[in-house]
Amino acid sequence: MKSSNINEITINAYFNANYYVMAEQPFYIKIGQKSKPLQDYCFKNNYQSAVFVTGYNPFSKIATDKLNLLAHNKLKLMLNNMDIELILCTASDLEKDWPDEVGVLAMDITLQEGKNIGNIFKQNAIVWIPDDWVPKIELLR
Repeated sequence: MKSSNINEITINAYFNANYYVMAEQPFYIKIGQKSKPLQDYCFKNNYQSAVFVTGYNPFSKIATDKLNLLAHNKLKLMLNNMDIELILCTASDLEKDWPDEVGVLAMDITLQEGKNIGNIFKQNAIVWIPDDWVPKIELLR
């Protein structure tokens, strides 16, 4: 893993989270574990990759519900304006040290596009899912 300004506890929370994808047939994705349901969904829709990103809690600083909702809506609007399909998702910390974060799975975008979006919304990391369908944490700081 590359050097980062993000503390180890926060990075571990990203790795250990459950990412719940609210597709027509909902499913979970886990970091480092191939997601057959995601692979099937992407194959059916001819997608080559996906990125989980959120606007919640910039730089892992807990924000108010109002600010989080505003950022989430701006994220969805931006992706819609870019003609990127999105699926609503929730990242859940199994240890409950962090509140759930609502985000999106942005379909068929590049890693660099995902990083750019994460940076716009002041995120520490995104989840990159290339065409091997194994989700990976990509640290942004």
